[in-house]
Amino acid sequence: NGWADGLHFNANGAPFKMIAVEGGTFMMGDPESSSEYYTAHNVTLTGYCIGETEVTAFLYERLKDPTCIITKPNQPSTKYYWNKHEGEKIVDMLNKIIPSYFDLPTEAQWEFAARGGMKSNGYIYSGSDILEEVGWCSTNSSSTVHDVKQKKPNELGIYDMSGNVAEFVKDYYGPFTSASVIDPYIS
Repeated sequence: NGWADGLHFNANGAPFKMIAVEGGTFMMGDPESSSEYYTAHNVTLTGYCIGETEVTAFLYERLKDPTCIITKPNQPSTKYYWNKHEGEKIVDMLNKIIPSYFDLPTEAQWEFAARGGMKSNGYIYSGSDILEEVGWCSTNSSSTVHDVKQKKPNELGIYDMSGNVAEFVKDYYGPFTSASVIDPYIS
């Protein structure tokens, strides 16, 4: 029920793509902030892969029931929106279907990918200095969830990292020190 072709995958008839993110070093946090949650520090990451889009309703429902009919298949799944454990279940289901290792990204991996990784142009948002070009937000969304890939991708070809729906990461939001770290994970 699952197969992979390069970074293109199919789980129970639901295709999806992973994007390879070259490892590198970046400044995580905000040098202007006095909050320990935004303390600027160097982070070095080894290479990893991250989804091209949020988990779609089609992928989510096909993982749970391969015969189901989905009314809005290209929208991000909001069934697990407020439940990180449900996000972890998705990862477990993927790993059972496709002989690969899937995982939620860490906060550092997500931020590095959102910034464009080693291809970053230093944009304010993920792929642009103009939010409406890359994300659904209060000024253009009519307070509804929209299909994935309707806005410009960032430098890595990843969509919807600014706006639309929130995304979970593997670790939790915690304070930082100014010390440099390699592949951080806050457990």
